[in-house]
Amino acid sequence: MQQMTAEKQRELGAAGLRAYPNVARAWGLTESQAARLLGTPESTYRRWKRQPERASLDVNHLERLSLILGIYKNLHILLPR
Repeated sequence: MQQMTAEKQRELGAAGLRAYPNVARAWGLTESQAARLLGTPESTYRRWKRQPERASLDVNHLERLSLILGIYKNLHILLPR
């Protein structure tokens, strides 16, 4: 991932964290599984989920979110209901 400002990182992280719980729910993941897929402890995931705009995600978490959301989107394109 390219270098980005801290503000841009927060914006992208908040947007991803607003969408991610819906993806996790659609896939039938438990909160524990959703946290593990994101690579974070459950308590951190719950805090991020409650207040996504206050989350400080590192580049690894942003990349994971990006990949997961991309997979979700592409599955819907390839396998529409």
